[in-house]
Amino acid sequence: MSRKRAVTLALVLLVGACATNPEISPRPAGFATDSETSPDDKMELQVLRSPNLGEVLADHEQYTLYRYDEDTTNPPKSNCVEPDCTLKWIPLLTAEMKTTTGIDAALLGVVERSNGTRQVTLNEHPLYRYAHDEKAGDATGDGLGGVWFAVAPNGEKARR
Repeated sequence: MSRKRAVTLALVLLVGACATNPEISPRPAGFATDSETSPDDKMELQVLRSPNLGEVLADHEQYTLYRYDEDTTNPPKSNCVEPDCTLKWIPLLTAEMKTTTGIDAALLGVVERSNGTRQVTLNEHPLYRYAHDEKAGDATGDGLGGVWFAVAPNGEKARR
């Protein structure tokens, strides 16, 4: 069975389970639900070079991270809180940040979500992973809806 087919089957099974049990939600490995911190409890971010976008921020598994233009900064607040949003755009949750090479540590922070979990921010922008990125380095969520963008190491929209 191909990896894509296996992932699709797993998602179908998880979505079916979600319909009968609201406590279950599909999440990529290493990502927490809105009711727990990440399994590692420490998140290390990294900078990758995207052929189309230049430098982008990635998680510990080298998956591209995104920012949402509908979120607010000063103070930071996530506006992606409904299940139809958080199942596609998975909040990057953590208890503690590690120092990360290539990223100004002063730009890293956390914001408390409405349910009490802590979401990682960069330059006050809450960070997310796109559930439809199939492999490390994908950036298929960039530009979606005109409001979701891969994030550069300074917290701005990634652009060449």
